[in-house]
Amino acid sequence: MALAGSKAFAADPWGGALTLTTDYIFRGVSQSNGNPAAQVDLHARSPAGWFAGAWSSTANPPPSYAGSPEVDLYAGFGRPLSDRWVATLSVVRYLYPNASPSSHYDASELSGTLRFDDWLALSAAVSPDARRYSVQGWSARGETRSCEASLRQPVFGAVSIVAALGYYDTQALLGESYRAWDGGLTTHAGPVELALLRFGVDAAARRLFGSDAADGHWVLTATWRF
Repeated sequence: MALAGSKAFAADPWGGALTLTTDYIFRGVSQSNGNPAAQVDLHARSPAGWFAGAWSSTANPPPSYAGSPEVDLYAGFGRPLSDRWVATLSVVRYLYPNASPSSHYDASELSGTLRFDDWLALSAAVSPDARRYSVQGWSARGETRSCEASLRQPVFGAVSIVAALGYYDTQALLGESYRAWDGGLTTHAGPVELALLRFGVDAAARRLFGSDAADGHWVLTATWRF
C-alpha cells in the first residue's frame, strides 16, 4: 500500500483512482466479508509538497457485516530527502457514516513513510483512539501501532513482483499483536494497473479474527489512475 500510495502523490496538482477488488483486505483482515469492493480516491497536492484527499470503499466489516461505506479523509506533507529518498508524514481519519451505533470503528491515525524510488517503502503509524472487533467481541478504545515494509521488483516489461510485511501492535486492545503479509505480481498499461496478490497472517491473527483473517486469500485488483 505504501508503494501504491506514493504513485498517487505524483507531481500533478490533483488526481485520483478508481479501483475494483475481489476482496478488501486491511492489515490482514477482510473488510468486505470476502466479497468484491469498489473504491475511489481523490486528492490534491501543492507544489510545496502538501497534499489532502478522500478515499472511500464499499465495506462490510464485522461483526454485523452490514453494508457501510468506509470514508478516509487524509492530509500530509511529502519532502524529498535526496534524489531517491522521499519522506512523507500524514494524518488519516477513518469514518463509517452508515454503521450502526454499536459499530464504532471511527479512528484517527498518524503515519510516516520513507520511500526509496518505486522499489522500497518503510512506514510506521500510531492510532491513539482505535477500536477493533475480534472473536472475543469489541475492544475498548486504545492505542495501536503498526510497522510495514513494501517491496517492488520489476522482472520483465511492465510486470513486477511485489511483497509486503506488516507488524500490528494491538496488545492494548486485544491482548495480542499479530503479523500479516502479501505477495504477488503487478502489471500496468498506461493508467491501468492489475495486481494479483496472495495474503497471509500468523497464528495470532487467526486466533483474533477467525474466518475474517485473510489467510490464504487470493485477491485480484484493477486500478485506473487519473
